[in-house]
Amino acid sequence: MIAQELEVSLHMAFVEARQKRHEFITVEHLLLALLDNPTAAEVLRACAANIEELRKALGDFIAAHTPRSRAPRKSIPSRRSVSSASSSARSCTSSPRARRK
Repeated sequence: MIAQELEVSLHMAFVEARQKRHEFITVEHLLLALLDNPTAAEVLRACAANIEELRKALGDFIAAHTPRSRAPRKSIPSRRSVSSASSSARSCTSSPRARRK
């Protein structure tokens, strides 16, 4: 389930960047997409995050700091984040503890 939710969030980050014609898919795009992920939003709320304020702040930051282009590509930090998150999701779903649940 985690891997599927992560894949959807990554896809949504790419779609958003492409629709806005941003040159890069940044870590901010990924976090913005994760706000619509129920599991991630639950974790953020547990940490006292205000989802709507965070959504607005990320949108404003992305609009102000992301260059425009025809086709987005992943920035180096977002590639590292995606790689790390994918590895973590794979290890969680393949660990003996994850199978017992």
